Amino acid sequence: MTRREFTPDEHRTITMLIADECPPGEIAATIGVSAAWITRHYPEAKGTKAQLKEWQSLTAMVTETERKYFNKRTGLPELQRGRDYELEQQRRAKAERDRQARLNRMKSRHEWTGTDLATAEQMLREGASYNRVAERIGVARRTIQKRFPGYGHPAKRKTQAA
Repeated sequence: MTRREFTPDEHRTITMLIADECPPGEIAATIGVSAAWITRHYPEAKGTKAQLKEWQSLTAMVTETERKYFNKRTGLPELQRGRDYELEQQRRAKAERDRQARLNRMKSRHEWTGTDLATAEQMLREGASYNRVAERIGVARRTIQKRFPGYGHPAKRKTQAA
């Protein structure tokens, strides 16, 4: 095991932090060693029980705050899961609905040609389903149903005709 020696800059920093009555955990975090390492080499850094208790409560509060407000993946603050969060979610949902509505209005309607009408009617008379005709023409099933009512399921028509 190698023995760690403090550099003159680290020694200066440690003595300055001890003079400021910083707890050993804070000094250790600043230097990058364990608190036990600091107290072993600098017994005057131990501090009183009150100082240690205060430092522990502060670090616990900081940890809790970080856990609560920061996303660990991105490091960015998260919105509180309260009224503000709900309003933001509603605003985003409305913006998405508005965007979809704009896109739907921009879609061009199917222009029916004579061949489309003839093909659809012939397929329906031959017993094709609305779905098959809609796929062939390139429109929605409901559009075919509205344009050509009465061509329901072929099995239903056969039983009705009998």
